[in-house]
Amino acid sequence: MKSETQCSVRNCTTQVEGGRNLCSRHRGQLNQKGEILKKSSFDVNPMWVENGLGYMEVYSYGKGLPVLVGTVCFDKADFDKIKGNHWIYSKRWKAVYRKRHEISQLMKLIAGGGKDKTAIPINNDPFDCRQDNIDLVSISERLHMTGVSKLNTSGYRGISQRRGGWRVQLWVNKKLFSASTETLEEAVSKRIELEILHLGKQYTFHK
Repeated sequence: MKSETQCSVRNCTTQVEGGRNLCSRHRGQLNQKGEILKKSSFDVNPMWVENGLGYMEVYSYGKGLPVLVGTVCFDKADFDKIKGNHWIYSKRWKAVYRKRHEISQLMKLIAGGGKDKTAIPINNDPFDCRQDNIDLVSISERLHMTGVSKLNTSGYRGISQRRGGWRVQLWVNKKLFSASTETLEEAVSKRIELEILHLGKQYTFHK
């Protein structure tokens, strides 16, 4: 029977076998980076309370050392919901997430959204996770709030140039609504009309 000992790195409680003094995670860091990192994506985020609000540091982890990307602000009452997890920032989705959880988005966890909902910051600051700054929207609505592709030549989401005019497209629940116009101004008006008709309101879609 192999004897087990605890990893020799401070605050690491992983048990190791075979006379080794490092767990597989810290051995990997030593082999790949030549040193044992002071912080990794496995570590719990530093959290504290100040002036009645909770704060949490969020890091990004690439090939190099961890980089502090921001400090999340949240209501003190939500401290216990958040603590004890490994939260990271996603540049692609502009939101704070945790890995391998059913509810992975921090704002959604705080606001209590269901599977068909996602959370967005009202003031567009992904690090402001106070409940008053969180709006729950459907996944379909969230898709219409994304920016315009770099390949888009019109400057407007859902509007593209065609020979002799412009084409307007709007996808809602896998259904396509489209129209053709002669000018860009007419296309913009038609896009707004389709959004109000099928989505209930106009969305920000200009570059």
